[in-house]
Amino acid sequence: MFQQILQRYFKGKASDEERAIVDAWYEAMGKGGPSLLDDSEAAALERRYWSVISGHIAKTRNSSNATTLSPGTRTKSIVWYSLGVAASLAFAIISYSLLTESTRPALKEDTTGQLQASVTWTNVDNTGEFVKQFELPDGSRISLEPHSGLKYEASFNHAKREVFLEGEAQFDVAHNEHRPFLVHAREVTTTVLGTSFRVKAFAKDKDIKVAVQTGRVSVYADRSSKNDETRKAEIVLTPNQQIVYNRSERTMLRSIVEKPQPIPTEEKTRRMRFEEAPVAEIFQALERVYGVDILFDKSRFSSCVLTTSISDGGIYNRLDIICEAIGAEYAVNEGQIVITGSGCD
Repeated sequence: MFQQILQRYFKGKASDEERAIVDAWYEAMGKGGPSLLDDSEAAALERRYWSVISGHIAKTRNSSNATTLSPGTRTKSIVWYSLGVAASLAFAIISYSLLTESTRPALKEDTTGQLQASVTWTNVDNTGEFVKQFELPDGSRISLEPHSGLKYEASFNHAKREVFLEGEAQFDVAHNEHRPFLVHAREVTTTVLGTSFRVKAFAKDKDIKVAVQTGRVSVYADRSSKNDETRKAEIVLTPNQQIVYNRSERTMLRSIVEKPQPIPTEEKTRRMRFEEAPVAEIFQALERVYGVDILFDKSRFSSCVLTTSISDGGIYNRLDIICEAIGAEYAVNEGQIVITGSGCD
């Protein structure tokens, strides 16, 4: 084998023919330039073609034994012949490498601009007027809005569960901590292990939205984005939070969803009634029910007490009532609710 001849060559134990072969090999390969093959391909190719070289060497030896040549002529013949064999082998390797490259799966660009190897895809389109519900092979449930489409690999059994969305869909992802679930929606990718969330990414819209109902998701702008700062930004969303990605400005803003839903069951929510309770306690209860941060000056509102229920209406309706009762105001600022006012002195 060629590897054994190389070992003898470096130990100074190679024959004249073997030294000529190795010298010619390096010359033909561009003096040890980088190989186009990986280790396994090179080993397979070596086994395939070295048998040919071995045959040529045997023929050369037989020929030299049958014909009397002067030492200088014999050595020169071996060198030139070996150079030809090594050059042929180098050409074969390059040709094999190019052939291998040309027969590998072609790469194509998906909707996010990422390169994907050609695979068999399953496409689900909703051209009707109503939401289309179906399950993926892992048990995840999808509610696909009208004029939307989803595609995923037919096998769907890789380390990552990846889908590509055009339009809008609700995802209820089956939990699997070993196989993250990725939703590619144009310039934005959402990664989860198991949770419920909605993605809206129509081609005509200027914004892409990701809103979370349960669990946690990680959202980042596609890595092909020209804006390095946006590309590095990764936002973790919790229930009742959303991101809005501006496609023209390539900016991502976190906020609270338009209609936050209680995280506990309705039974727990119905018991959220307070009698002459500190307003700070009521705000903290709202935080727990809706999973949002409510910021306020505890010392300023420490003397405020209130009798109310937080089970009727949504969070904004309850905040309207509470703030009016204590002479305060609230504003939503990047996923947080900020309470301001003079207090109840």
